[in-house]
Amino acid sequence: MAISCVVLDFDGTFTDVAAESAPFLVHFRQGLARVLGEDLEVAWEEEVCLL
Repeated sequence: MAISCVVLDFDGTFTDVAAESAPFLVHFRQGLARVLGEDLEVAWEEEVCLL
């Protein structure tokens, strides 16, 4: 089956961005910690609180 239409939803009109990004964020943090070889929890929370 060929794709006949692609919708690029950059502003979140069709998507709940917070709900869709939550699983990615968990895996991103775990992957980053694995690559760096250290626990990121404290540093991550400090940076998130600054936003």
